[in-house]
Amino acid sequence: MTSPLRKLFGAAAAPTSANGDGTASPLRTPMQKGAGGAGWATADTAAALTPASAGGTRKRLAALSPLGASGLEAVTETEAKKQRALAPDETNGVAGANIASQAGICLPLASQAAAEEALSVPKDLRSAQEDARRANSKLPPYHAECFHYYTSGGGAQYSWPEWLKPEKLRDAQGRRPGELNFSSDTLQVPSEKVQKDSGHGTPMLLQYWKLKTKHFDKVALFKVGKFYEIFYYDAFIAQRECNLKWMNSDKRPHVGFPEMAKHDYAKKLVSAGFKVVVVEQVERVAEKQAKEAVTRENNCVERAPCEVFTKGTLVEPGLLGSGSASYMVYLHFEEVVGGARPTELPFAAVIVDAATAQIYIGRIVDTPDRNALRTLMAQVQPSEVVYSTANLPSEVLGLLRRLPCRPQLSPFQPGCVMAARDRLAKYRTSRRDKFPESVEAVLQNESAMLAGAGVLDYLESVLLGQRVAPFATWDVLDAVCSSSQVSGTANSGKRMILDATALAALEVLETLEGNYRGSLLEFLDQTTMPIGFRLFKQWLCAPLYEAVEIRERQDVVEFFLQRIDLMQQLRAGLKKVPVDLERATSRVWGFALQAERHAVMYEDVTAKRLGDFISLLRAYEQCLHLLRASLPEGIQLPQRLLRITRTNSSGGCLPELQPVISHLSGSVISVTNPKTGKAKFSPAKGADARYDNFCQRIDAVVASLEADLQGIKGMFPHVQLCFVHRPPGFRYEIECDDGALPQAFMTQVDVTSKQRAGKLRFQTQRIKQLLAELDMLEDQREDCIFPFNARLFQEFHAHQAGFRATVRCLAELDTLLSLAAASQGLSGSSCRAEVFQLDDPHAVGTLELRSCSHPVAASKMGNSFVPNDTLLNAASVPATLVVTGPNMGGKSTVLRQTCVAVIMAQLGCRVNARLCRLSPFHRIFTRIGSYDAILEGKSTLLTELEETAAMLAHGGPRSLAVLDELGRGTSTFDGAAIAAAVLDDLGRRVRCPLLFATHYHPVSHAAAQQPGVAAFHLAAEVDEQTQEMTFLYRFLPGLCPASHGHHVARLAGLPSQVLDEARRRSAEFERGDTMAQPATKLLLAQQVAAAVKAGDESALRALFHKSRSPVTA
Repeated sequence: MTSPLRKLFGAAAAPTSANGDGTASPLRTPMQKGAGGAGWATADTAAALTPASAGGTRKRLAALSPLGASGLEAVTETEAKKQRALAPDETNGVAGANIASQAGICLPLASQAAAEEALSVPKDLRSAQEDARRANSKLPPYHAECFHYYTSGGGAQYSWPEWLKPEKLRDAQGRRPGELNFSSDTLQVPSEKVQKDSGHGTPMLLQYWKLKTKHFDKVALFKVGKFYEIFYYDAFIAQRECNLKWMNSDKRPHVGFPEMAKHDYAKKLVSAGFKVVVVEQVERVAEKQAKEAVTRENNCVERAPCEVFTKGTLVEPGLLGSGSASYMVYLHFEEVVGGARPTELPFAAVIVDAATAQIYIGRIVDTPDRNALRTLMAQVQPSEVVYSTANLPSEVLGLLRRLPCRPQLSPFQPGCVMAARDRLAKYRTSRRDKFPESVEAVLQNESAMLAGAGVLDYLESVLLGQRVAPFATWDVLDAVCSSSQVSGTANSGKRMILDATALAALEVLETLEGNYRGSLLEFLDQTTMPIGFRLFKQWLCAPLYEAVEIRERQDVVEFFLQRIDLMQQLRAGLKKVPVDLERATSRVWGFALQAERHAVMYEDVTAKRLGDFISLLRAYEQCLHLLRASLPEGIQLPQRLLRITRTNSSGGCLPELQPVISHLSGSVISVTNPKTGKAKFSPAKGADARYDNFCQRIDAVVASLEADLQGIKGMFPHVQLCFVHRPPGFRYEIECDDGALPQAFMTQVDVTSKQRAGKLRFQTQRIKQLLAELDMLEDQREDCIFPFNARLFQEFHAHQAGFRATVRCLAELDTLLSLAAASQGLSGSSCRAEVFQLDDPHAVGTLELRSCSHPVAASKMGNSFVPNDTLLNAASVPATLVVTGPNMGGKSTVLRQTCVAVIMAQLGCRVNARLCRLSPFHRIFTRIGSYDAILEGKSTLLTELEETAAMLAHGGPRSLAVLDELGRGTSTFDGAAIAAAVLDDLGRRVRCPLLFATHYHPVSHAAAQQPGVAAFHLAAEVDEQTQEMTFLYRFLPGLCPASHGHHVARLAGLPSQVLDEARRRSAEFERGDTMAQPATKLLLAQQVAAAVKAGDESALRALFHKSRSPVTA
């Protein structure tokens, strides 16, 4: 393995890159010329590293040498002078290597350990990234990748400033990466004089380093003219992720792309896990020149950061992609009290949907297994998690790094309690609307207050303080997800709780393999609008609990199923809506406070915003027209559908928006852009006095231009003259035939071009002066549109309650149509669930399913799927069922389809069954499947028992619990004892409807004799002659006589001799085992149950050995 020092200094140690198969290949470096093509050569053909100064090499060597910087300098200074005298132009890495060798320093041996300790990054990029993601990593991912490029990824080919080198890099407070409280987003930069002396301090780069002091961990897109330029470490990242071309003429790492591609490349970088900061020019060249004329100084065009993109704070449509919500979650963990093993671990959480300006806040009391946090993460699936570095438990950081959704992790330094209180107080006074009372109740808690203030500070840090926070709506956390442990809210318990375990086991949001395709969400989702999909996902994660609300949804679903044409008409109409109403509305409000130009863009920003606004208003009009046309006043509607589709005057809650839309639309007109010739939107005449004034002055200049043309025509009446325009940059050129005008006249004008058709174009000095005045006036007119837009968008926001209500109504309509469409597409039998509320709060829930199928499996298998009945506390069947059956016989499918049927019923959807009757369940608990959490140090058994502990702690009569083969991963004796004890406690104390599948025959036989327990099994038939087994997949009363493990072994392909021996020993066990006799079996089962209840471990062991003694003898 080549050491980092040989990669940096050795002539034969060319940098390499990893091939797709994991092997190393020579890296093509952009600064070398040769056989690799123009500007490219294979690094291993070079005799030495290319442009790197001897001084830079010597300083890098000093940092890595055991002698230290001063010692190395003293030893090598004389030799360095000799080298410079002998070869003054030789300033590459070979000089440094020669100096070191003549000084008696053994690079490969003496300095290798020091180098690897200082650089501390693997040599291949994938390993560097994986190391940075580990829970115990002290190096932030961005820094790890940067250091990789410097040491092993081709960085040695370039010139680097000292303060960027890994061994010299510090944050703004002087801390090194890995040190306590290291701030990954800041950079310590020397004075401007040092920057200039280093060769990395041009006027533009001085602006660059000023930016990087506060945004170091973000890829900086630095605007230069019409292009975004990317330098140093960021250039390597952007080149790899975006496949950009290197700027071969620059000794600095440097790539770039045109302005129009900003969102395309930024999206690639953000999707790869990087943060991006966009630096724009904030003054025009003409403004710069005017300033220089006053100050007599040659200044660089002013630049400033205008946008920050992170995975959880995206608001631009070009970056968001799909209609699924992109959440940022802010976490604040309280100080733990209560001894070494506290039972309560409270934390505050704030969820932000920046694209729709929605914020949810809550305080959650968690348990040591972090079930509440896991549930929150599973339901929300955040794109980014922001956390306080001061109080995040290490095990939580590991949990976050292992989340399947792979959120971007953003450490953040929050303020103190006093600062948080002041921050929220200022925010309250600046808001147009008050906090809801429920939110104010949550904010009374200190941790929630700190989290709320921290979110506002973080939004400010990503430059969304004026775009999202002022117009955000706040709500309590359980409005977006369900958790029984959300405190400080007026939660009435009207939602079913599906924790992280249930969501995963039932494959609600994604399959066990982590795929969206094949999940219950993918199967049921028939929404046509992004707002509908986001609401539907919330509904699916938290189904209804109140029977009245469930029946209201069911009424709408049945209404549409009886009117398929109407359903299709509405779905087709909603699908044609061209914008995401919720996000587009929030985006317009985000511009309401921008009353002046910030960035100089070559795109017509103001016209685009007005165009987007008009498109949004037309989309609202389109939806309102669709509702009026499809659901006229004469049609009788279900109560819920009437409320969301009728206006207030017709008994519904849909606002009357048409007058507002007409008024706002009348303030904007479409005109032709004089510079490009394309249509653009601008203020209508009379809508803005300042804009009208500029229009009048521009008209006067245009009239003067026309007058000048007429004057020239009067001088040469026989020559055909006319103005021509060449968008986007050339206007008011006079065109005539070449040679048609006298030479004396042509010497007084500026010929701008000559055409192939014998035409030439020119401008007089007067025209050029008028054109400059016209450009200035048009720029000023464009700038005055910013305050007009701000006033117009603020007026739009004044009606925000009505537009938000309309969005909610349309989203609910789309979601109800989705439920109807999904119900229509169910395979086999389907029915409307009969839902009834139990009056007694302590009564055990009931469920009756007849001919029930798993909807996802049945859709794939068709008629070959075998439906089954499942009854819990219904039709004389008790609430606890012990389920037995052969391996692969379908036990897990029955358990899963029962839970899925309950979810669909309480969602308001039809159920894949001939009959479904139930009282609503408050929570579903699952213990299905075998898996471990090796990265958390948890075995399969421990993981299963944690899930079981949640049932025992939080279950109740209105909970539904399913357990599959509890007790695996330990001895048969211990596993059976645990299973029996859990079964008894769930049935007697918790009293929840229960499906308990097990292969422990003593447990199932003993339980079947208990009152309140019934035995069911999945049937199978075995041909005794051929030993072939047929799975019947029928769920029938009674116990399965055997688990038929050797038949499954035959299906798995075990050798015949192994199968024969297994059958022989199985028969031997059956003959010799006292459990084989029915009377003995019953007696022993009763003895085992008594010992389990008494907790007598010695008695259980004695019974176990007694039952096996004939065999062992």
